[in-house]
Amino acid sequence: WLARHPLDRNAGRILLLSVAGVLLGALRATRLQSDASTDLAHTAAVQRSLDRALTLHTGLGAELAAAGAAGSNPQSILIALRAQFVLTWTVKMTPEVAAIVDTLRQPATNYFESAEAYVRGNSSSGSDWAFADLEPRRAALESALRDAMARMRGVLFRVESRVLAETDRAGSVTAWLIGGALFAALLAGFTLWAVARSIQSSIRSVGEVAQALAAGDMDNRCDVQGHDEMGGLARMINLLADTMQGMLTRLRSEASRSSFSNQLVEALEMADSEAEADRVIARAMGTISEVHPMELLLADSSRAHLERACVHPKTGSPNCGVESPYSCIAVRRGHPQIFPDAEALVQ
Repeated sequence: WLARHPLDRNAGRILLLSVAGVLLGALRATRLQSDASTDLAHTAAVQRSLDRALTLHTGLGAELAAAGAAGSNPQSILIALRAQFVLTWTVKMTPEVAAIVDTLRQPATNYFESAEAYVRGNSSSGSDWAFADLEPRRAALESALRDAMARMRGVLFRVESRVLAETDRAGSVTAWLIGGALFAALLAGFTLWAVARSIQSSIRSVGEVAQALAAGDMDNRCDVQGHDEMGGLARMINLLADTMQGMLTRLRSEASRSSFSNQLVEALEMADSEAEADRVIARAMGTISEVHPMELLLADSSRAHLERACVHPKTGSPNCGVESPYSCIAVRRGHPQIFPDAEALVQ
């Protein structure tokens, strides 16, 4: 059916392309928004971890300064700070965030070495020397932490902006998806309406031809288009009409020949003489054909000679030169009707 309706075929293609384009756009927008949200979550996790590390670092500095005082426990805070840095380095992050966090590795390693040495030497002589070595490294780590957090705020702002942009884009894609769905629904409705209308028109056309055939009009035919079911039905209706028309033609021809034969027999039966019979046969020749010359040749009792009994009333005789029946090829090849005498011919 679509082969006969290029408009509907193109509409179907447009519908499929529109749906595919909108779906691909929606999937891409969703993926980008998901990636941006994931990056934002990872960046925020690193930011919180660094903030926690800075808090522990500040607390550790105070504990180390008060080392030896009652209730002082710098070792536990040192362990917590180390664990916090390890946790920060294991968080999944973007390459930009990883580059920022990597800047803390060396200052943190140096600080932990000095802090552990200070804690171990706090009860021994040389604690003053250890504290002098610790303080620059503490300040370096604190500076690195604050710088990293400042840079992380910039990264976090950019990631948040990207998330908002992807959200807006996803909203636009959602609007396009809704519009595309409405357009697809309208196009599908139009296509179904066109299909239904075409089928209805085809059925009506076939029905009209069938009614005409039932009324006796054998000249009507269906307009065959395409190779679908309706086209096959139209071809079958046309084939049926051709068959019925051929049968009616043969029946009419046979009826006409039978009627002509009956009339000729009745006319010959009413002829009282051979001359009247010849005139009847001459009129029959004119009825059979108005343009072809004809003649009736009768043989005598010896069957050796032919005599012209009558000719076509309008076109005359074909002037056959055969003098005896068996000299005629048509007689030898055919099945001639032989009458014993003129009275038998009349009867």
